[in-house]
Amino acid sequence: MAAGRVLGFGHALGGAAAAFRPFSTRTGLKMAGGGSGLLFSAGVIGGANLIGFGVTATTKTHKVTDLTGAGAFVLSAAACAWKSGSFRSGAIRPLLLNVAVGVWGVRLASYLFARIIKTGEDQRLARFFPGKDEGWLDSARSLFPVNLAGFWTIQAMWAWVVSLPVTLANFSPARAVPMGVGGWACLGLAATGLAVETVADYQKFQFKNDPDNKGKFMTSGLWSLSRHPNYLGEMGVWWAILGVALPALRGPGRVALGFASPAFITALIMYVSGVPMLEQQHDEKYGGDPRYREWKENTPMILPDMSKVWRSVFF
Repeated sequence: MAAGRVLGFGHALGGAAAAFRPFSTRTGLKMAGGGSGLLFSAGVIGGANLIGFGVTATTKTHKVTDLTGAGAFVLSAAACAWKSGSFRSGAIRPLLLNVAVGVWGVRLASYLFARIIKTGEDQRLARFFPGKDEGWLDSARSLFPVNLAGFWTIQAMWAWVVSLPVTLANFSPARAVPMGVGGWACLGLAATGLAVETVADYQKFQFKNDPDNKGKFMTSGLWSLSRHPNYLGEMGVWWAILGVALPALRGPGRVALGFASPAFITALIMYVSGVPMLEQQHDEKYGGDPRYREWKENTPMILPDMSKVWRSVFF
């Protein structure tokens, strides 16, 4: 059944490729360039996640899921740089984009892997795994491994969509366009977003691993300025990466697909599995604590009060 799901996903990709050809001709995404690059990236990311699914389904471990999910970004960027020849071309823009994604992906994969090693399991994934004495394909329970295969398929699609600006820039005929002031400014914003995301994750990790903080919620450091500073940093990274890539994305097709990356990650964080889920969990867990309610009322959800940031930095 898992093989059937994977084959079905492959047929869907084939159908998407066929439907994509006329679109690519109209919008400048010829299959000799951007279109074939997108399919190549899909193959790399899909292959990595297929291996991860196989390991997970066989061993029933939670430990490789996020490692593979974040690592697929890095693998795709490196593979696209090789396949397109951008790393040999001397073009600085795709090189910097690939390095930026590499640093982001290695940092995230390392952090999430260290966290799962510490906790042992990820409660978000528990429903995809079989319970005690549960066999395969038990429709009354987890339907293992079918639902797990679906999760891995969605994870692969997430990595492919978010990687779009970098993939397209690697294969773009205009990849050698000079960086300019705007390009360097966007690269600086990407570095700032990565720093915010890294510091926020580190502060939260340290807080949760202090026994004195058991049952408490995080309100210090960056978490005193925003209720979700890690998400602020992540969204900032991908909007800035689009800014770096945009001058190389010639043609409305490439531009539209490039914007799909940060728009998708922003929608995912703000309306689907990021902020709404965590806000609900926090309300259920800490809603009876007046200190939590005060912190939630006085702390912005995402964008911090800049006057408060200014005071915290300089005073």
